[in-house]
Amino acid sequence: MESSEIIFRKNIIYLRLLKGITPYRVSKDTGISMSYYYNLEDPNVQINPHFKIFDKLAAYYQISVSDLFKPQY
Repeated sequence: MESSEIIFRKNIIYLRLLKGITPYRVSKDTGISMSYYYNLEDPNVQINPHFKIFDKLAAYYQISVSDLFKPQY
């Protein structure tokens, strides 16, 4: 079973690619710093995001925060 961190990373990458946008675009549109957003997607970087980050990404992709952690994407 995959960890919630791995599922989260896969989901934000999938959602970004589905929209056909770059990490830079997500960063600019959400107000998340570019380096921090790249770390969110990087499996080699340990992350401990604040809930506000999850909220921003869920709102951006028009999904619920819990959907970011469901192995559906």
